[in-house]
Amino acid sequence: MKCPVCKNGELVFEAGYPSTREEPGEPDVLYCTECDAVDQEIEKYMIFNLNQLAEKIGCEVDRIAKVIYKNTDCGCTFSSDENGITVGGYAEGFDGDIPYRQLFYPFFISDFWETLKQADEDGSRVWECVNKHEDGCTCALE
Repeated sequence: MKCPVCKNGELVFEAGYPSTREEPGEPDVLYCTECDAVDQEIEKYMIFNLNQLAEKIGCEVDRIAKVIYKNTDCGCTFSSDENGITVGGYAEGFDGDIPYRQLFYPFFISDFWETLKQADEDGSRVWECVNKHEDGCTCALE
């Protein structure tokens, strides 16, 4: 997984970062191999629950679904449970299923935005196929 701080390094989870730790029993640490960012620096980019997601996107928890619906081209759907979130594209006039995309806690906020973008593209592509191409077109479903 890429580091959200420097965008170059890989994140590593191991005991005793760095090897200069001398205290026995020190906790395992998440750190970047490139910029040496550690736990707290990395955690500010992570989402551990729905409250943190709401804070990062600038709304109340009970408005997340509406904010996502209104701010995506296809009107993406949103749901959540104790394990994570699910977003999906939507295409008016399409009776089939557009695959949902899931993120499990914890995840990086950048992964949320990328997943939402992909879901929006899925829905928009299916809408385009259903509403602008000839009847029976399935190009967006391939």
